[in-house]
Amino acid sequence: MEEKKLTAKQELFCQRYLIDFNATKAAKEAGYSEDTAYSTGWENLRKPEIQARIAQLRQEMGKSFNITRERIAQEYARIAFFDIRKIHTVDGAIKPVTEFDDDEAAAIAGIEVYEENFKSDDPDEKIVIGKTKKIKITDKRGALDSLCKLMGYNEAEKHVFEIPSAIRIIRDKNV
Repeated sequence: MEEKKLTAKQELFCQRYLIDFNATKAAKEAGYSEDTAYSTGWENLRKPEIQARIAQLRQEMGKSFNITRERIAQEYARIAFFDIRKIHTVDGAIKPVTEFDDDEAAAIAGIEVYEENFKSDDPDEKIVIGKTKKIKITDKRGALDSLCKLMGYNEAEKHVFEIPSAIRIIRDKNV
């Protein structure tokens, strides 16, 4: 089967579509009419040659950034199974960020540190009397949901019913 060659507009559509997955916007940016961009985008996404090109571009993008299903699953797992106790010392203080292992660091969305200073008569003197650290953890539920979706755990159970190879249909002549 001969592969269909994409037009320049179709190629640009594919590349623009991968930016934000908005077919209408991609159609406009590829040079299609503003009036028909919605329907053109919708139609383009249904063309096998465009679907194949988008899949190819995604695969190339994944390779260039070393994005694999396994790496994505690993990052989701790091967030989903993160234990907050791992970032604390025995006395309950938060470990220095440089001591976080890869799993701990992957689950941290952000850290804010507030310093409490002692006011001195000397304006150049800064005496820190305390620090408050606020740590934001990445959304565990979101990670678990995404991990379930990635693993296919959210799919409805599929039931297979075996049907005998010979089925007789009996018809009542009185009906």
